Order: sequence, then C-alpha cells, then structure tokens
Amino acid sequence: MGVIPQQLTSANANLRKKATNCLGAFALILNKAQLLQLVKLITDKIRTCKDKGEFLTHVQCFGWIARNVGNKIAQQQVADVVPVLKDTISKVISVKVSIDIDNEIAEACLSAMESLIRKASKEVEGFIGNYLVLASQALTFDPNYEYIEGADQEMEDAADAWGDEEIDMGAGGQDDDDSSWKVRRAAVKVIDGIINSCPAHLRDVYRNYARLLADRFKERDENVKCAILETFQNLLKAG
Repeated sequence: MGVIPQQLTSANANLRKKATNCLGAFALILNKAQLLQLVKLITDKIRTCKDKGEFLTHVQCFGWIARNVGNKIAQQQVADVVPVLKDTISKVISVKVSIDIDNEIAEACLSAMESLIRKASKEVEGFIGNYLVLASQALTFDPNYEYIEGADQEMEDAADAWGDEEIDMGAGGQDDDDSSWKVRRAAVKVIDGIINSCPAHLRDVYRNYARLLADRFKERDENVKCAILETFQNLLKAG
C-alpha cells in the first residue's frame, strides 16, 4: 500500500502512469478499511499539492479509482475532494488562455466528476446543480477560436464555388496545437453522465441545457462534436 502511491510523485512520467493504472485496478480488491486509507492518501494530496504535474497525476489516480469503485468511496471523502475539483476547473476556464498542462488538469478533474456521477450518484446528489453549471461553462471554453455566425454556411458555399481547391482558413482556422478540446469533451461527458445516471435532474437538463447542446453543434473539433451529438441524442431518448 505504501510503495506504489510513492511512485505518483516520481520524476518518470511513464512510472507515474503505471502507478496510476495499478492503483486504479488495485482498488477493486481492497477491503473497506484499505480503500478508505488509499483514497484518503490520494485526496489529501489533491487538496495540498502545489505542483501541477503531481496534482494532475493524483487527480487522474482518483479518477481511475472512482471509475472502478466510486460507489465504495466514503461520502465524506467525496465531499472533501469535489470542491477542489470544481475550483480547479473554474480557475482554468476563467483565464481564457489555452495552456496544455492546465487543460489536462481540467480534463482530469471533469473526468473524475463524471466517474463519481456514474458510479456514486447518490453521494454527489447535492453537487449535481453545480456540476451542470460548471460543465456548461467548460463546454464553451475555446479561447483560441472565435465562432462567427453563419461562417459554416459561408465555407460550404465557398467550397461549392471553388470545387476541390484548398481554401485558406486563415487565422480563424483550427489550431492543431490547441488542447482546449480536451476540456470541452470532458465537460460534455459530465452532462451525459448526469443524463444517464441522475434521472431526477433530466427536467433541469432539458429545460436549461438542451439549447446549449444544440448551439454547440457548431463545435470545430470532430471528437467533441461527436460527443455533443451523442449526448443530445441520449437526452432526447431519456426525455
């Protein structure tokens, strides 16, 4: 129990990843007391860690554990870590600048939230409203791109006019180095998790967030757009 968690602070990124995966799988066979001890170790580190790399690793580890045994995590431990995850996401998306490490951290926090929603919906019931607000804000986090009304139709018209010739997207095109799409994809998965695991909140999602999902059909990243379309379809089916 003491050796593997120590590797989460290793300078070797590959070793940190292996330790994360190992602890996530290890959690499946721990008894209640052992799991409590492991989760406390991880959540304490999340709440006190100042280094971004170490913080990311521990959040990813917590996410793996939540994905595998989220229903076994103590409610108080969930209550302790959720505010940290929420505050971290809020800070990232409020800056309006796309920074890779920050995007990865926000993605990991949102993924951990999604896992808690799907595996421990009762324990996070009191946070669902805040989750929806935060996820909706993160879903529009795209600081390096300006969406222009009617731009898609203009591009289609231009493509028809010029045939197969390449069209220069200029400054408005997609930035291949921009990783903010990871935040948006993780955000829509949080909403999807609520749709599928928290039926009591379906009315709220439909009334207040269906229009947002529909508006995000304009999403420029295909991975995120597919996730949005799937989530919207799940909402219609659930309703």
